[in-house]
Amino acid sequence: MSKFLTKSVKKVTLLSVILAIILAAAIVVGTLFGFNKDATVKSNQTVTISTYKHNEAYLDDIMSDCEDIFEDKILYEIDSTVLYEDIIEHVYVFSADADLEETVAEIKAHFEARKNDANDELAINDVVVNITWHQESNVSYLAKNYVSRAIIASVIFAILAFVYVTLRFRRWDMGLLVVLAIVLGVGFTTAIIALVRIPVTASTVYAIAGAGLLATITAIMTLHRVRLASKEEDAKNKSAAEIVTNAIAWKEIVSLCAILAVATLFTGILVGKAGIWFALSALVGIVMAAFIGILYVPAVCIPLKGVVDAKIANKTVRYKGAEKTSTKTKKAAKKEVVEEQEVAVEAPVEEAAEEVAEETEEESVEEDVEEAPVEETVAEETEEENND
Repeated sequence: MSKFLTKSVKKVTLLSVILAIILAAAIVVGTLFGFNKDATVKSNQTVTISTYKHNEAYLDDIMSDCEDIFEDKILYEIDSTVLYEDIIEHVYVFSADADLEETVAEIKAHFEARKNDANDELAINDVVVNITWHQESNVSYLAKNYVSRAIIASVIFAILAFVYVTLRFRRWDMGLLVVLAIVLGVGFTTAIIALVRIPVTASTVYAIAGAGLLATITAIMTLHRVRLASKEEDAKNKSAAEIVTNAIAWKEIVSLCAILAVATLFTGILVGKAGIWFALSALVGIVMAAFIGILYVPAVCIPLKGVVDAKIANKTVRYKGAEKTSTKTKKAAKKEVVEEQEVAVEAPVEEAAEEVAEETEEESVEEDVEEAPVEETVAEETEEENND
């Protein structure tokens, strides 16, 4: 790894300050000017098909009729969603120069005829279909259709990513770093789009979501290498900074992002102007994901890994100390049992020895008693012989 990257990774405070400045600038620009609503986007025409939520089963049938009538005039669609109460809306977006007057009239007449047909499913089930046609920026629909769902989807994805990485790598700090990567990927891609005034369309939302996904992938690529490096035999002799900086998967990340960038540019060129805005938004997300995987996640990983490793080491020391204490206690208890067994064995032996000693002493006393009269008799006989 180059010296520049090694030095940059170790400057987590500086990188955090840079991100904070970008975010603050984006908030100011967004508050004052909002997102860029390009003139071509403003002049787009929209046809909104709405029905009640309880008629959702017939939504595909309704959409199929609309698309048959619109044919190839549709630029793109904004998926059906519940905007308020129980109303479902599906929005079709058209270019400013599309001739929709006759087409919209034909659609309204078509559904009016179905409503008056007693044998039609829509009439039988009292399905109400409303068609509205107007020229309005689809940015207003983006807020209604995508923002809330995008936030919910991001939160769910972040939770699942945290659980997966924590279980896969068996370290909660790595799961936390992946969540950080998702937040930064989505948040700062949006911030940069606001700052550089890239026109916001429906495709921009997909580019922002893609940035969060790619940031997750780049973060996992680096964290996987860090985990493998931490398992090496000489890892105990290295600091967290050495392990992390040497394990960054920068070549793999650069290769992946380069391939995606080229593919995105080709897509933008082939699709046209609307595709160019998507391509520019996606390129911002790709660059942000590369920055996160190569620089920011490793930069945060160094101090976080140091703290977690220290806690693990302390737990290991306490565990080994407790294990040694437990071993000593077991040995002492075993020694006491052995001593008790020895005492239990020695006690009968001593008692037997005492009994033998007592019996020997009694026999000795009896012999002395028996020998005493004999000696006295011999002495008396000797004395009588002397007198004679």
